Amino acid sequence: MSMAWFERHRWERTGPSYIRRGRSVRYVKAELLEWWAEGRER
Repeated sequence: MSMAWFERHRWERTGPSYIRRGRSVRYVKAELLEWWAEGRER
């Protein structure tokens, strides 16, 4: 997925949870995979 996809979904609050460190955005791998798996089950 592109950076723009993640930016849009952060703005819409529909994407995976993230951590903001200054201007950087980080995703916890386990949470990202869990979010992805939940979407596949729908």
